[in-house]
Parts: sequence; structure tokens; C-alpha cells
Amino acid sequence: MAVTYPQHRFVGSHHGFPTEAESRALVETINAAEAELVFVGMGNPYQEQWIARHGDAIDAATICVGAYLDRVAGHVSRGPDWLVRWRLEWVGRIVQEPRRMIRRYGGGGIIFLGTLLRQKLSGYRI
Repeated sequence: MAVTYPQHRFVGSHHGFPTEAESRALVETINAAEAELVFVGMGNPYQEQWIARHGDAIDAATICVGAYLDRVAGHVSRGPDWLVRWRLEWVGRIVQEPRRMIRRYGGGGIIFLGTLLRQKLSGYRI
């Protein structure tokens, strides 16, 4: 990212899901680096929970970015343009990472689609 965005100064990164002790050390490292903005890309709900627990101790703005950094780095693609236009990127994510994404979208998504289909078949206007 430093190559793509040379106008910014990147002061550090951490990969993975830190333990509570690692999180405290990470907060100290962030503050010592005098970061102004911290991107947290652990996926939902982990990134939100991490910021809820540690955000007040960080002397910088924190932003949940999900898989955005993976996309920018070229590790994960958004999928075909037609999926993006139709707001169906999640289908592309399931195809790219089925084991990980089926857990995220599988349970609730299947229940939702079943409810939608049942209402449609019963004549309920959607």
C-alpha cells in the first residue's frame, strides 16, 4: 500500500487476531507510532468488537474496513462487474472462499431466502 499511496506514511501493521495481552501491546505500539488513522480489517463482528474494547485507548481514529485491504492489495477480487452492479458481491466471495464465506452467509441467508420464497408463493407482495 505504501507504493500505491506514497503520499501517506504507514507506521505499522499487524496480521491476525490478537489475544487480549497482544491487543494491549498493540494499542501501546499504535500510540507510540503517533498514528492518526487505524484501519481494522478483521471482518464482522470481530473488528467492531475489537474497536469497542480498545478504541478508547487508541489516540487515533479507528475505521472498520473488512476485506477492503485485501482487495486493495490484490489478494481478493470484487468479482465480475455484473455482480458488483447487481450488489451481489457476496456471491462472488462465496465462490472465491467457500469454506469461510458459507459460514458467514449460509445460515441466516438461507433462512432469509426461504422466508422470502414462502411469502412469495403464498401471494404476499414483496
